[in-house]
Amino acid sequence: VYDTISGGAVDDVAAHRDNLAATYHRSKLAITHHAKFDRPDEIGDQRENPGRLWEGLASGVVMAGMPPRPELQRQFPGAEVVTELPRDPHEAVAAIDELVQQPHDDLRRHHVGLALTANDWGHRWRTVFETAGLPVPSGLHTRLQHLASLAAAL
Repeated sequence: VYDTISGGAVDDVAAHRDNLAATYHRSKLAITHHAKFDRPDEIGDQRENPGRLWEGLASGVVMAGMPPRPELQRQFPGAEVVTELPRDPHEAVAAIDELVQQPHDDLRRHHVGLALTANDWGHRWRTVFETAGLPVPSGLHTRLQHLASLAAAL
């Protein structure tokens, strides 16, 4: 599957995300790159983590392509989350074949654990409250504890 949309438009965002989550969940490998990776003249040094990186982590899919820049990699402690593919197409295909043949169960669990411990909106809201010097609401604290217990169960 190349993409879940066509013409750059998404008519139903929830359906698009559900489709993408289901696709990643049943996939052995997902290719991920930063936006406009093939147009360096447009982006210069700008290179952001794509949303699909986070979705891939949450699904536990093994990802290959262009890894995050080293300064962004710090958001993902414990493992590289994207295996870098060679630029040569023949070498890239061989690398993909090799990745698909391996089970990667530990890496899949690690990806899901990273999503549970660092990539829920609750984590972002906690940062907002803490940055503003405000107490973290009890409901948010409960949610984050629940996510941490799910991650620990992995």
